[in-house]
Amino acid sequence: ARRKATKGTHSVSAAIHVPLPVAETFELISNFDLRLLWTKGVDEVIYDRDRVNRAGTRHRCVIDGDPIHFETVNTDQGPGRLVYGERILGRTPVLEPTLYYILEEEGLGTRLRAEFHYRPRPFPRSIFAIPFSRIFKKQLPRTLAAMAKVAAEGFERSEPNVPPKQESQS
Repeated sequence: ARRKATKGTHSVSAAIHVPLPVAETFELISNFDLRLLWTKGVDEVIYDRDRVNRAGTRHRCVIDGDPIHFETVNTDQGPGRLVYGERILGRTPVLEPTLYYILEEEGLGTRLRAEFHYRPRPFPRSIFAIPFSRIFKKQLPRTLAAMAKVAAEGFERSEPNVPPKQESQS
């Protein structure tokens, strides 16, 4: 079951197998210190080291000297799936730009799918959504491949960032 998109929402996605269990793959994604191992172009990740990264947590990635602000979000993808998401805050060429990492057990590793969701701005500014989505379409497979390479080569784990318990929503 895929995430239900709201009207007007567009998405770009890519998937890969990561040779780590789901919990370790989640750690690789959600631990900001480990993020620097696989996110090309990120100079620094600035965050509150005294807080566990969970929904509502904010951080900044410095890319080529420019800070980009993010907020950790989550969504329910159904049983057997763990989701980590980040929404880009501030002005962007599109509305509600959010990147979700959806993790599922696959053999001895993890099936990792990255989905970038956004809504185009009203015309005429909607034309900026086209190059923005092309950048993500090109970058998502590269990012996932870099992450899988780090997973295969091994990495030193820091303080664990335990995945949140999935709560049933009624």
